[in-house]
Amino acid sequence: MKGAGADKRCGAFLLFAVALFFIFIAGYARSLSITPVVTTQHRTPSANAGPQVLSTLTQPKKPFSTSSIRKKSSAMPGFPVDINSAGKEDLMMLPGVGEKTALRIIETRARLKGFKSVNDILMVKYIGEKKFEKLAGYIIVKGKGHE
Repeated sequence: MKGAGADKRCGAFLLFAVALFFIFIAGYARSLSITPVVTTQHRTPSANAGPQVLSTLTQPKKPFSTSSIRKKSSAMPGFPVDINSAGKEDLMMLPGVGEKTALRIIETRARLKGFKSVNDILMVKYIGEKKFEKLAGYIIVKGKGHE
């Protein structure tokens, strides 16, 4: 008798586990935004006549763009950063700027007696076009720098 009760519990547990698995899969599929695409093909009548349903992934509703980041950056506290007056800590908040790069920016700013445009940051060692593209939406030049 003891074995029969254990079998019922095992079966119930297995049923519960399978149900959870299907719930998980359904939720995951929904998060992928899978939608059916119905295509009709004109063929001669056959046993397989009717529309065919193909499953495809849809494109995200809002495509990712860097311009949306640039717009949001000005809404974030402390952004955009004036590279002529920012200290080391403020510069380190910029994407791709660590302590060494922040110190290089400050050194270059002092040597140039202030940046005249945001493009002048390209004169900083190890800041090239790629890093400049990441920084462009987060930096501005207001006035002469301080040393």
